[in-house]
Amino acid sequence: MILLEDPYPVVMEENDWTAAQVESFPDRLVAFCSFNPVADHALDELDRCAANPTFRGLKFSFGMSGVDLNYEDHVLRLRGVFAAANQHRFPLVVHLRGGQDYGAEQVRVFLNQIVSVAPDIVIQVPHLWGGEAYSRAALEEFANAIEAGEHSTNNLYFDLSEISAEVSQTSSTETQQEVAALIRRIGIPRMLFGSDGQDAYHSWRSLVGFIPLNEQEFRTITGNVAPYLR
Repeated sequence: MILLEDPYPVVMEENDWTAAQVESFPDRLVAFCSFNPVADHALDELDRCAANPTFRGLKFSFGMSGVDLNYEDHVLRLRGVFAAANQHRFPLVVHLRGGQDYGAEQVRVFLNQIVSVAPDIVIQVPHLWGGEAYSRAALEEFANAIEAGEHSTNNLYFDLSEISAEVSQTSSTETQQEVAALIRRIGIPRMLFGSDGQDAYHSWRSLVGFIPLNEQEFRTITGNVAPYLR
């Protein structure tokens, strides 16, 4: 959230630093490029990252970038970036929540107007519903779209990083069961394990102890691998 008069040189420096770390440990790390997707330099940096074989895809945080899915100009800019990512065959990890009003309406804009221009690439939604405080409305909208067979959901995946921590802030047994039911509606094969802020062991134990999935469902999740890592 730091405002810089000319941020693009710093963006390039940070992406180059990331690439250098992965080049040192190519068997252990995978690099994703990142930038503000509604910035004027977005398409230039996407092309620059796509020319570097170290990068496998893109990671965006709409909240950190100030992206507002209610704002037409931001939607148009995102369409351009997602279409370019599709041309480069760059998968995307997209932290969707950009503000407190995040819910079904924002997911619908995302699917209909943005994901629709990137039909050939994997798009991963972090933190199951898109990040931060639990949004039943957002998660249910994803489930509805998947059950309806909408084309924009064909390559959607969801990671489970830190969801137990977020749900527990307003936790109830009913909420935990609701999350498990929505995971099943979306589909266990679309679920990817993620740790984010915790180490992998404690993140996994938190997930297993909090979300009431059965043993076979958790076993399936442990074997799920994101297509960009296969």
